[in-house]
Amino acid sequence: MLSVWSERGNVRMTTTGHAEVPRMDWIDYLRALCAGVVLFNHLALVTIHPRAGLGISGFGLLTEIVEFGNIALFIFFLISGMMITLVAQTQDAATFVTRRAARLYPMFILCLTITTVVSLWGPNFRFDVSVGQYLANLTLNPRALGYRWVDASYWTLPVEVTFYAAMTVVMLLGAMKHLQAVVATWVIVQALTCYWFRDIPLIGYSYYFLAAGAVLALLYQRRNERLNLALLALSLVPCLRCVFAISESARFNPWIGSVLILGVFALFLFMRGRTVQLPGAQRIGSLTYPLYLLHFHIGVVLMHQLAIDDSNKWWVLAAVVAVLVAASALIDDIVEFRMRRIWRRLFGATLARPVAWIEARRSAAVNAP
Repeated sequence: MLSVWSERGNVRMTTTGHAEVPRMDWIDYLRALCAGVVLFNHLALVTIHPRAGLGISGFGLLTEIVEFGNIALFIFFLISGMMITLVAQTQDAATFVTRRAARLYPMFILCLTITTVVSLWGPNFRFDVSVGQYLANLTLNPRALGYRWVDASYWTLPVEVTFYAAMTVVMLLGAMKHLQAVVATWVIVQALTCYWFRDIPLIGYSYYFLAAGAVLALLYQRRNERLNLALLALSLVPCLRCVFAISESARFNPWIGSVLILGVFALFLFMRGRTVQLPGAQRIGSLTYPLYLLHFHIGVVLMHQLAIDDSNKWWVLAAVVAVLVAASALIDDIVEFRMRRIWRRLFGATLARPVAWIEARRSAAVNAP
């Protein structure tokens, strides 16, 4: 197994011989910042939409700032691409699948169910949820069955799952030892096709920042630094192309968005090899997932029920955000921290079982005389 971290010349190793990915508290704080931008983007912009019927004129400067909510989503993908690439090198395929599924799916089912129930009290603005729609959402691909997402924010989940699946295939093929070549090929193909293929899995818009994150992971390992710096620069071509393309529908200034992206890339490079201990980082970073799953649909429903208008909009917004953060922290504590072992046992005995079988067969074939 490759060592995956070098921090000023030191590599942390586990007792199993696998390299350990140290915590990066600043990443968790960056996640929280991005989650806040996405949350306010949805609540501040959707509530002023005429179709929402809430009668809000706007939130002033806040509305203008959170128009860049898509940039925050891109940063989420960048973080995911880097961290998953690092973590995948410390685990076998079955463990990787078990832990990814245990983190993603139980929380999703609970938050989907809560959102569906709360939707009964929502405004007449695409908030009705049928039984068929709920069941289709459980597949993480409702559009393939002719249904829309219960919460529009969920569209990022199949992107993440596709990335996890691709990483699992790389692991099962024994290609992790060629990870540099895999990542380089991925970035080059994206750069060559970014003006033509925007919706193809692993190649289209949603995956540009995941690939850039994978390059950052290699840079954090101090591997082939000149090559990976060149690849990171090349990855900016599709990433910035995505910023300009999305800005047309999201209505933000693409030049400012591009500067923000360049600043984030510079931040990741600056923080390479640096350690900053920040209070409560693990919990703060962890609760961003349930907060993301709950905030949009439920936030608008709560604003509707609290009869938001221009006279009370700031108090209502603050109250709704407080409720969403508190609920997310509680749910995360129970589902992620207290029940983690249950989910890992469950998925280890089910979803990861065929992965472990394939992995064992490949290992036996490699080690055969």
